[in-house]
Amino acid sequence: MEKIIFDFINEILKNNSTQLMVPFQQRAKFEGWLKIELAAKLYGKFSDTILEPSYSHNKLSHADIFSNDYYIELKTSDTDCAYNNCVPGRKRFSNNVSAILDDINKLCTHRYKGIVAFVLFPWNKNCQPNIRRIRIRVSKIPKIAIKEGDSSTPGYYIFVAKV
Repeated sequence: MEKIIFDFINEILKNNSTQLMVPFQQRAKFEGWLKIELAAKLYGKFSDTILEPSYSHNKLSHADIFSNDYYIELKTSDTDCAYNNCVPGRKRFSNNVSAILDDINKLCTHRYKGIVAFVLFPWNKNCQPNIRRIRIRVSKIPKIAIKEGDSSTPGYYIFVAKV
């Protein structure tokens, strides 16, 4: 499932690279839009796809997507990496890392069959140390499956983990 989500996100970024230039250059998050695009692709493959389902332990808390028996948490996070034609980073990337780790903890604490997927931007090879905290946390989860790498659209990094 993590490979399917990685490939879908990669395809969505690639097919919408022109439209994504505005949020990319302004370091503006686009999670809501990506959630709709990803849910539509998942729905085409898995008929049980639901947007913003409640978790069974807490009806006030919800995942971004439920599909193929997985709760999916999605994030788009701007980095503080320098990148051509982008405004300078406004806040530290560590704030975004905390939100990603919260999603991982939410899924692990309640033992949900879950997937955490996030897109980092702008991304270049100098940004690699920024995801060390996430990798360390994820590596402590038993039977973890990770699919990560540079997007086929330059400037994006996709990380998907089955938790």
